[in-house]
Amino acid sequence: MTRVKLGRLAVTALLVAPLLVAVGFSPGRWYAAALGWFGVALIAGATLTAHSLRSHLEDEIAGERSLAVVLGEVWTRRLYLGLAATAYLVLLGLLPVAPWTALALVTALLLGYPGWQVSSGAVSGHLDSVVRDTALVAVYYGALVGLGLVLSRV
Repeated sequence: MTRVKLGRLAVTALLVAPLLVAVGFSPGRWYAAALGWFGVALIAGATLTAHSLRSHLEDEIAGERSLAVVLGEVWTRRLYLGLAATAYLVLLGLLPVAPWTALALVTALLLGYPGWQVSSGAVSGHLDSVVRDTALVAVYYGALVGLGLVLSRV
């Protein structure tokens, strides 16, 4: 069986998102940018978790030990939802220091449908859009956190 690749869009999104947070970087409050990067990393982790979940059945048949095979389907789905939710908890930690980063909370709405697909048990090809949409949310999240840091003058 051939493995489905992550895709150019998802890979580009995962590479660009941290750079967008760096736009708002200020040496005086480095921890604000670090929290922004951590949030992007959590969403990137959710993207990779969704990718692992997408190829779970093929990996199991081929005897590969991917994340979804090791954790099992239920725990991999929980991990995806936990990583996505934790990214927004991190964002709440940024609000006292950089209130404009609240703009990035809008991206949580974009994860509603992918989160529903994962929690409802979508499999294989139905998770392609989850991988794509989660990667794009990482870009939007990074851009809005970077903009929020600039506007908050952190």
